[in-house]
Amino acid sequence: MTIKATRTFLLIGFACLMGMGLMAFAVKLVQAQATAATPAAVATTITVNTDADELNSNNNCSLREAIVAANTDTAVDNCPAGSGADTITFADNYTITLTSALPDITTDLTIDGEGAANTIVQASTCNPVTLPGGCTPADWRVFTFTAGASTLKDLTVRYGNCDSDATCSGLDDSDGGNIYASNGSTSLTLDAVNVQSGFGNVYGGGIAAYGGDLTIQNNSLIGGSGAGNQSGNGEGGGIHFDSDGRLLINHSEISYNQSTSRGGGVNAYYCGDQLHLEASTISNNFTDGSDGGGLWTDCTTTINDSTISGNTAEEHNGGGVYINSDGVVTITNSTFADNQAATNMSTGTVGGAIYNNGTLTVVNSTLYNNFAHDAGGGIYNETGTTATLVNNTFAENSAFDAGDTIFNKGTLHISNNIMAGGEPGKNCDSADGSIATDINNLIENNLNCGTPISTADPNLGLLQDNGGATETMALLTPSPAINAGDDTVCADAATVNNLDQRGVPRPFGTHCDVGAFEFSAGANFIVNTDADTDDGSCDAPGTGSGNQDCTLREAINGANADNTGAHEITFAGDYTITLTANLPNIT
Repeated sequence: MTIKATRTFLLIGFACLMGMGLMAFAVKLVQAQATAATPAAVATTITVNTDADELNSNNNCSLREAIVAANTDTAVDNCPAGSGADTITFADNYTITLTSALPDITTDLTIDGEGAANTIVQASTCNPVTLPGGCTPADWRVFTFTAGASTLKDLTVRYGNCDSDATCSGLDDSDGGNIYASNGSTSLTLDAVNVQSGFGNVYGGGIAAYGGDLTIQNNSLIGGSGAGNQSGNGEGGGIHFDSDGRLLINHSEISYNQSTSRGGGVNAYYCGDQLHLEASTISNNFTDGSDGGGLWTDCTTTINDSTISGNTAEEHNGGGVYINSDGVVTITNSTFADNQAATNMSTGTVGGAIYNNGTLTVVNSTLYNNFAHDAGGGIYNETGTTATLVNNTFAENSAFDAGDTIFNKGTLHISNNIMAGGEPGKNCDSADGSIATDINNLIENNLNCGTPISTADPNLGLLQDNGGATETMALLTPSPAINAGDDTVCADAATVNNLDQRGVPRPFGTHCDVGAFEFSAGANFIVNTDADTDDGSCDAPGTGSGNQDCTLREAINGANADNTGAHEITFAGDYTITLTANLPNIT
């Protein structure tokens, strides 16, 4: 009995253990099945198929419905549900006129149009900046981003209005006339997007960004002739940026925007990372009540291969760029032209191209025809600041009072610069500042800006396309700037790196040249016939192939094809050349 009882106990124990094992296996199986049944987030393409602004059940998919579907991951009318980073596309070319504010975008989302001319999203049909015919504008903006990483692509956004009576959402309901990215947004990218004719009462007529990165790229246009954005009583006519992230403007244009305070084009109030302006244009922007006609920055900023032109700070400083006290700005291979810090008879205006109240470095750049009503037509360097200028060309800048090219009250480092034009005795004025570095500068009409190697006319060409990303002023022959530069300065890898503004290698001759342009003599061509033919070769008589001559047409084509430097075409005799077609453009 004892043995039997023991065996029974063992069998029961074994059965219990088996049962527990089966239960554990069953639990694991259920868990595995549950895990397998949970699908990964799948991005969905939601196609808008109407230009109506609606939220109903009529079997269409409107832009408003598509945004709701993306935000909520549920089907809305004929818009499918999506989970993950969805993309909204358009079935056709649409101009969508809103009847009220769109829902805030609260998820990762791309809105991909059919091109800026073909997909237009507008707050109303009334331009709130110009108010044509006394029309009544909307009282809402177009897009608001409050979370996630979003992209707008290939479309136009316009006519948003956040004036003092508007109902725009956000930290301040008067910010971001067309687009607003809150501090909950991780990033916003505008790719080939036009942002036009938006009105923000305080910050950002076109765009106000407070969260994450803002990237503007691929031929995006913020403003444009007749379509500028406006900040009515505040800052950043085109863009206001105040974020822990980075502001990148790449191959894009910021133009014809207006503010009544800082930054007619761009107001970079705070950048947790940096501001980068690359191969872009800031032009014809205007502020009539404060500083920085084109750009106001308090950020670490790089400007490369870019053009800052035609901007105006009407009553204050920095027609092109205003650098605030925390700003550290590096400018390379760029051109500043026709900017002005204009009339204010009571206080004066300074820094036609650049006003520096921070730290400034300018390398391989051209500053031409900038104007300040008071001082520093090119650059005004404030007390307690540092400006480093290396291999730049300054020409025809002006100021009524002092320092046509530079007015320096801080510390100035100048090497291999051309400072041309200006009135006698006032081109470069450093009476109230110090010159810490003075190496091989050519300065016409110098006033206490060190000891230049020459005060002669540098013999500059016009500001024009000489190759490269930006317009430059060529050195013509003869020029005292040719072979007059300091080779050690030109070889500095951190600045000039043996290149000129166009990317042409330096030095070409015995030494590098002073200024932003490296002169290089190319091949010369001698026309030796009155024929107008082209066999692809400019030959001496009786040599080479084809017609064995050099026609004017062949000489021009040869010069255009040769990128080694400046060319000269001469004639071997007296010729009357009758053309058979238009001559090639001279490039």
